[in-house]
Amino acid sequence: MIPVYFCSVTTSDDLRSYMAILCEARWNQIEGIELFPIDEQYLGCSPLGFQRIRRMYADQHSENGVYIVADDDALLPADFDLTECTRIFLESEFSTLSLLPSNATINPWTPEKYIVEDTPDVMEHYSAGQVRFCLKGHLKAWPPMETGNPGYDAIHGAAIRSEGGRAGYFKNHKALHLGEKFSQIWNREGVTA
Repeated sequence: MIPVYFCSVTTSDDLRSYMAILCEARWNQIEGIELFPIDEQYLGCSPLGFQRIRRMYADQHSENGVYIVADDDALLPADFDLTECTRIFLESEFSTLSLLPSNATINPWTPEKYIVEDTPDVMEHYSAGQVRFCLKGHLKAWPPMETGNPGYDAIHGAAIRSEGGRAGYFKNHKALHLGEKFSQIWNREGVTA
């Protein structure tokens, strides 16, 4: 069983809450996982701190070598294949690999400007988001949040690269990012890191 840490914040507005209900219901249909819904209150942190703490919590509490950290606004497709995704992830030697958002354009790239890994199955990218397959223990040190930056995907990706790992996306396995343009943390009035 692969643990899935399904991440929501309790301060969600109605639209985001409906997204979360739909996405969690879809995860409940997937065989071969154990679903762990978590939120910032459960972890005793702020919604901004949750961006970092949820990843640390999943890494510390997973009893499996592979676990998934899933945002509450990424809807799995009808043809989602957990077994195939897990196989590709383990063969890729990436530290974290995310389902590609079907409603976004993401290209292989890192700021360090080395030749990134880009195969028929996976592509390296400076960060990974929404539905992240992760190797337990993939980071020795989890950097703090950055002042003025409410996100953690890029910080996480940079830390992985600094320790010799890779982050990126599946190329042929996708999820619909329902929350595109409806961020809980970006572009919100009064939100600071």
